[in-house]
Amino acid sequence: YISAHGTSTPANDVCEARLYREILGERWMDVPISSLKSMTGHCLGASSLIEVLVCFEALRARMAPPTAHLREPDPECCLNFVPLEAQAIEGEFALSNAFAFGGHNSSVLLSRQAPC
Repeated sequence: YISAHGTSTPANDVCEARLYREILGERWMDVPISSLKSMTGHCLGASSLIEVLVCFEALRARMAPPTAHLREPDPECCLNFVPLEAQAIEGEFALSNAFAFGGHNSSVLLSRQAPC
C-alpha cells in the first residue's frame, strides 16, 4: 500500500503518479494507492504523522483507506487507486510519502513484521 502525498493539484499528482509507475515497474497496478488528504485536508506538519499512523492501521487491518471523492481519476495518473471505499490489501509493507514545502521530502516504509 502507498499513502500518496496526493495534494490533488495537476502538476503534483502527475509527477507523483509517474514516480510510482517508474519505481513499481511492471507491478504498478498491483499496489493500492490512496491519498488521506482527501479526508483530512492538508494539515501541514501534522500530515506526515497522521499518514504514518493510518499506514500502521492499514497494515494491521489489512485495509487500504480510500481516496474520498475520487470519481474520475486523471487519465495521466493511471494507477491502482483506492476510490471511495476501503480496499483489502495483502502486502506486508506500506509506504508513506511526505513532499513538503521548501523541498523537505521524506518517505517512511513500514512493515507488518517486527524488526529482528
